[in-house]
Amino acid sequence: MITIAGISTKDVIAGLLVLFLLFGKVGGKSLFSISTEQEIELGKEVSAEVERQYGVCKDPKYNDLVQEIGKRIAAVAPRKDVNYEFTVLNSDDVNAMAAPGGFIFVNKGLIDYINFDKDALAFTIGHEVGHVVARHAAKMIEKEMKTEIAIAVISKNEQWSRMLSLARDMVFLGYGRDNEYEADSWGVRLAYKAGYDPRGAVRFFQKLLKDEKGQPSKLAVFFSTHPPTKDRLERVEAEIKELEKNANH
Repeated sequence: MITIAGISTKDVIAGLLVLFLLFGKVGGKSLFSISTEQEIELGKEVSAEVERQYGVCKDPKYNDLVQEIGKRIAAVAPRKDVNYEFTVLNSDDVNAMAAPGGFIFVNKGLIDYINFDKDALAFTIGHEVGHVVARHAAKMIEKEMKTEIAIAVISKNEQWSRMLSLARDMVFLGYGRDNEYEADSWGVRLAYKAGYDPRGAVRFFQKLLKDEKGQPSKLAVFFSTHPPTKDRLERVEAEIKELEKNANH
C-alpha cells in the first residue's frame, strides 16, 4: 500500500470522499438533497403523528378562521411547488407548528390566547408558512444527512428513517433561533402582502412579554422552542417600519 507522509492512499481517498460528500456539488446542486416530493412525504408522515398526539379541533369557529387566513397567506407565498394545508389542533397550549412540505398547524389555545385577533393570527400563520418557504426543515435535514452519510454507510431505509426522525424533532422541538427570526420576517411580510395589519405581530409579542414572567403552563412549550420574546418584538417592529417606509415611496 502506498503511503504519503505516513498516510495510506486508502485513507487519502476516504478523506477526499468525505469532503466530497460534505461539500461536493453535482450540476450546481449539493450531492445530498431532498426533493419536493420527499419533503411532502416527510411532512405527511410527521403530520399524521402530530394529529394523533394532539387531536384535530372540529369547531368551525376556529377552523373557518384559520382556513380563511391560511388561504390568503398561501396565495401570496412565493413558494408554489407545495400545497399548503392548515389544521387546527385540539390543544390548549399556545403554539403553532410547520411540518415539511406545507403542513401548517395552529393550536386552538393560541387562537384563544390572542382572542381571535385576525392580524396576530395572520402573522403566526405567515411565520409557519415562512418556515416552508425558506425550506428550513429540508435544509437542516440535508445538512445533517450529508454529515452522517459521509461518516457511515447508510442504507436507503436507514436514510429515510433518519430523515423522518430529524423532521419530527424540528416540528416538535423547534427550528433554531436564526430560522425563527427569518420566519418572523416572513410572517410580517406575508401578513402585510395578504392585506392584514402586520402590527398584529407587535400585539402578539407585547402580550407574550407581559405574560412571560408568570409563565403559565400553556406558554411553556412556546417559550422553550422560540427565541427571547423581547428580541423578536424589536425585530418585527423594525421590519414593519421598513415595510411602511417602502410603502410611502
